[in-house]
Amino acid sequence: VNNEVTCMDCTVSNPVTGSFDLAVMNPRPFSAGGVDGTLIDVINLSQTPVSGASLTVTPATSLRLLSAFSAACTATVAEGGEISVACPNPPSSQGINCAGAICSLGNLPQNMASTIFVALNAGAAATVQVGTVGDTNPSNNSIELPAGGTP
Repeated sequence: VNNEVTCMDCTVSNPVTGSFDLAVMNPRPFSAGGVDGTLIDVINLSQTPVSGASLTVTPATSLRLLSAFSAACTATVAEGGEISVACPNPPSSQGINCAGAICSLGNLPQNMASTIFVALNAGAAATVQVGTVGDTNPSNNSIELPAGGTP
């Protein structure tokens, strides 16, 4: 019988999922090519990057336009009311992708912000909310946009 004990090198990894604090802040009036709306900052108040976050506008029927903001973006309204946005520095390079009433924010670095442009239909009000799994302070995750303007 061999009673020797053999030790082996090993590594144990127990990753700790970080907690995050995303906030929707700083709503301010903005007009893009004659389309009046609101610029809103989504801020990562955490000390670690956040990925998988999304911004949602509800009700979706209140929404006229939802787009990532980039300097010098222009919006054009066609005769039928369709809106197109053109940016010399595409927001998609920031990892932001908007479709319908939702923007996925890609990877938001620590202590950084992304800016989103929200335009509502005439007479419509909406809630703008951001979230991700692990957000420790949901009290700052949404703002109400009243009919006709910025809060």
